[in-house]
Amino acid sequence: MNTFLALIIQICISISIFSQTPTWTNPQHRKLKYSDAEYLKGYAEYKNQQKELVEDFLEKLKGYAQTELIQSVQTTIESASVLSSKEDNLGFSELFKMSSVSTSAMSISGLQFETYYDIKTKTGYAFAYAKRSNVKNYYLNIIKESKNKINERLEQAKLLQNEKTKQLNLINSCYTEFRKVEEAQSILYAIQLDILAQELQMNDFKTAKLEVELLKSGIEKSVASDIQEAASLLAYSLKDQLPSELKSMRLQNLSYQDTKMGSSFSRRFSKSLEQMLNTQANINVVSNVANQDQGAINQLLTGTYWQEGNYLRIIIVVKDIALNKTLASAEVKLSLAWLSQNNINYKAENFQQAYASMKTFKTDEVSGGGLIAEVWTNKGDENLIYTEGEKLKLFVRINRECFIRFIYHLADGSRVLFVDNYYIGSDKVNTVYELPFEFECAEPFGVETLQLNAQTKAFDALNTKAEYGYDFIIDGLNEVLISTRGFKKVTSDVLKAEKRVVITTMKE
Repeated sequence: MNTFLALIIQICISISIFSQTPTWTNPQHRKLKYSDAEYLKGYAEYKNQQKELVEDFLEKLKGYAQTELIQSVQTTIESASVLSSKEDNLGFSELFKMSSVSTSAMSISGLQFETYYDIKTKTGYAFAYAKRSNVKNYYLNIIKESKNKINERLEQAKLLQNEKTKQLNLINSCYTEFRKVEEAQSILYAIQLDILAQELQMNDFKTAKLEVELLKSGIEKSVASDIQEAASLLAYSLKDQLPSELKSMRLQNLSYQDTKMGSSFSRRFSKSLEQMLNTQANINVVSNVANQDQGAINQLLTGTYWQEGNYLRIIIVVKDIALNKTLASAEVKLSLAWLSQNNINYKAENFQQAYASMKTFKTDEVSGGGLIAEVWTNKGDENLIYTEGEKLKLFVRINRECFIRFIYHLADGSRVLFVDNYYIGSDKVNTVYELPFEFECAEPFGVETLQLNAQTKAFDALNTKAEYGYDFIIDGLNEVLISTRGFKKVTSDVLKAEKRVVITTMKE
């Protein structure tokens, strides 16, 4: 039976290889048959220069096509979160923006794939697509299911007046459902920008969340006295939700709101949470794991904190990255007065300037440019904090030949051109390239941004001046982005990609 199946598979592959080039490989055909208004799309086309097995090569291209599609959705979500105001037509509230906690490793349900291999040219093609209406229906159903679960658990919890432990477990499990809803809401917004707040049931979930918090406050403390107690309450809540066999996870620093910016508070909080998870939940926390090694531990704890009146609301999420599954979530409040009394900043030193720059970055951001680029540091690629004296190393990986440019935007507003027009040849494609230098964290401290741009033709020159051994860029941020990105969206003959890593630096 296995031999017969293998033969059938081989015949199917041979038919795919030798058949006529499918029309979907033509960009004009894709545009007409799979319009942007009706479909989400991702496409990959590449020569098999490493002489890989055709099946393996096409699987890799399917991954590239899927990544391009998902990244375009993520870009829409992140841009909307930064550029939208609370007064816009959708009512893009903090409740919705908090979904950025759980979308960093998102997947899109209902994707379909087409593949083709041209044996003459040794070129592979892959096309990932999904009808927006089908995706919309799927995630609307997720919202409906989670809403029902939350309501059921609330009703059950209300009946357990004399069983506080069971009552608290039911209440805590609601937060995982809130995170699922927020991710679904984000995806729905990204695929249909004109969707109504009523369809997303945002007010209903806001009401449900207030009811959950009110019920929980009658059982345990809802406002922590200090960082240590906040970490303890969160660790206790996670312990009840996580599977007992889970003994280790990765931990990222919490970021302020949806900015991916750290602070003195987030650094201290990470240390306290790591300690509490170890002592209260017997979980070994691995922090500062370089991106290329992260696959060893799939469970990731991340989160954000938001200013709400006189408090910080701290939200944490544990996800299984491999399964794209939310395992647990918890929230707690901490008094801003306590932070002030203890001289602990919850914003970066240059927050206002950095946030203004973030908005500029998000305007006309490169998305779906045909290249897939990855960039990370020796501490990973998300919610990064470096303190004075620590060393920073940079790594990049690109999926095809191109030129790359690295620009580092410092906390004081100056910009350094680290690498310009470095060619990634076929021998470096899909391999890790480590920049041949390292940096030591020093003042000025605050939020800094590492910007990687890649494209299939050489970049135009930037205006620079040599100083202190570096090439400082003379032009302002807008001029730099125009020069690097171009005025319009990428054309079919020039493939592009852009990635940025936000790094918060501080004295201690």
